[in-house]
Amino acid sequence: MIDFHPIGPQTYPVHIYDFCCDQTDRMKPSYLLRWMEEFASAHVAAMGLGRRELMEADMVFLLSRMTVRVTRMPQAGEDVEVTTWERGASGPLYNREFSVRPAGGEEPLAEATTQWMLVNPTTRRILRPKQVGFETPKQPFAAAVEDLGRLKLPVQMAAVGERVVRYADIDRNGHLNNAVYADILCDYSGVDLTKERVSGFYLSFVHEALPGQTLQIATAREQGRVLMEGRVGETICFEGILDTVPVR
Repeated sequence: MIDFHPIGPQTYPVHIYDFCCDQTDRMKPSYLLRWMEEFASAHVAAMGLGRRELMEADMVFLLSRMTVRVTRMPQAGEDVEVTTWERGASGPLYNREFSVRPAGGEEPLAEATTQWMLVNPTTRRILRPKQVGFETPKQPFAAAVEDLGRLKLPVQMAAVGERVVRYADIDRNGHLNNAVYADILCDYSGVDLTKERVSGFYLSFVHEALPGQTLQIATAREQGRVLMEGRVGETICFEGILDTVPVR
């Protein structure tokens, strides 16, 4: 029996370790997503929706998509605070927001809006709110950034490489972890991230990528941003956008 009890925004301290950063001392986008995933799990657990409780009820949260805006990526050695809050459900999607600030600071370094689904961990079927046994009421908290929704990618995109899904990519749900997609987005973008910095990105997780599968990566450029998709055969696994600006 799920004992769901909504709570308000929660803030978690983070120290940015060297292993989270690249050669410019900026934290990699994938580590931003790892912290977000960790604190999303902690927040829902505090509401009675921890992994054990969900698995016992044949449910698990999977990330559907995210839109991230970056003013300045945290740097090696910096202490920051990650605040997360949920805004209730919109159909089968559960809306969760994030804000990253310097420790004790007010201005956000990065903000994100994310949409999650509850699925059956065996069948992978999406569970509608009326099927899960609890309700997530609308919360009186604003979205951190605007959700871009589903993308309309160009018909013509250029193949830029392949990416085999390996053991190190896999998470507890048995598929390519969401944070690894941010690495793929950076690695295959063609952007020199020592000369440009990430100012925002978007990821939509359309179908799971499983161990041993090979993603075919294709990109296009539109209005200064990199658009990307990854397919296994004819099946789209993910779609993404990478926004960058020159380093000053």
